[in-house]
Order: sequence, then C-alpha cells, then structure tokens
Amino acid sequence: GVQLWEPSGFTTENGESINRMQCDFIPDWDVSNQAVYDVFVPPSGSFVTVPCVNGEISPLRNCGFVEVAVESEEGEAICELGTAVNPAIPESFSYPLIIRVCERSASLGIGVACTFTNSLVNTVVASQSESISFACPQMRDSEELSGGYALYVSPLNPED
Repeated sequence: GVQLWEPSGFTTENGESINRMQCDFIPDWDVSNQAVYDVFVPPSGSFVTVPCVNGEISPLRNCGFVEVAVESEEGEAICELGTAVNPAIPESFSYPLIIRVCERSASLGIGVACTFTNSLVNTVVASQSESISFACPQMRDSEELSGGYALYVSPLNPED
C-alpha cells in the first residue's frame, strides 16, 4: 500500500506543518504517554561529577569525578594542537587515582565532563610520582584549530 501522511499539529520554526503517518487511534491511546521525574542537574559538570551512590568502584565508572584546575601560559587548559601534554596532578588527592581527560568546549570555555566511553584518556595512577602524557586534542566546537582539554580525577576507591 501507499503510505498516507497527515498534519501532526506541530510546525517547524518557519511555520510549515510537520506531518506524521496517518493512522486510526484507539480510544485513550495517549492516556499513559506522560511521566514526570525529579532529576538533579548539577550547576557545573554532569552526572560524571556527581558522587557515586550505588557502590561503583571501577575505573570505568561514570560518577565521583572532580575537575582539576589546570593552568597553562594562557591561564587555563589550553595547549597547542597535537603537542604532548603532561599535566601536574595536585598532591591533595588520595592515591591510587583515576585520571580522565575530556574535551574542552571552546564556546562554553569549560571542560566537558565526559563518560569513560567518551574520554580521551582514562587511566589509574598509583602514586604522585607517576605521570600521564597525551596529545593535545582539538577543542570541541572550535572554529579554529585550537587545542584544549579538561582533567577529571577520582580516587580508585570512592570512599578514600
């Protein structure tokens, strides 16, 4: 058969009708199509920077991280695209430590608190004497080829 379309009742920014597939709705089809949830949205960061609440202990977890202020000559985590970066980790953290490197947003001027899957680097450092190194990544949403990153850390055991 031929698919038929009908106006959905919604319009685009230009006022054009948004169509949907034509169908015969059963009575009360939309009775259960609504839900309300209370969610916590941190003032900065993401769910990655919210404390872990379910006993997560893996370096692959996506909670319990804090952003580390990184200083460069420009005063923030800016670097020359592709060059080696060896950030210093403050001594105030408990080791072993998970270090996660994430993108930095040029538009927002802040780091993007990333998940393990989206991280540029995610590694465990056993002591202050260890270091990490990575190539300076391109900033997200940058109109120029500029580099920057964000550094997040968490104790390997969140209870430390």
